[in-house]
Amino acid sequence: NAFISQYQSGDKTNSSLLLNIEEKNKEFSGPLALKHPNLTQGEKYLATLLRVNLSTKEISMITGTIPKTINMNRYRLRKSLNLSTEEDLVEYLQSFKNEAEEKSSLVDILYYNKILLFNVLSIIL
Repeated sequence: NAFISQYQSGDKTNSSLLLNIEEKNKEFSGPLALKHPNLTQGEKYLATLLRVNLSTKEISMITGTIPKTINMNRYRLRKSLNLSTEEDLVEYLQSFKNEAEEKSSLVDILYYNKILLFNVLSIIL
């Protein structure tokens, strides 16, 4: 995984790894916090790492904890999100991105349609 390779290089790229993950999750954090306002900082951080599809082992390497701890934290996060054992945690977290992207795409479409309509009207008039 590119994230882990970058993290393990041990130089200044460690902070760029976390910044990269943070940037990929900007549209995710707000909707997650709105839907689940009682999540702890640790749960939000784990959700952010899971959302970019990092494995338990990769997350344990980034956080400096053992995989067993990450699995326990995943269990607690699942419980905080009120997910059943049949629901996929990562899919659920990634669905927030999809909702944000759909809203963003709709706004873009409306904006460009407005510009197109304005251009057509200016040609007609």
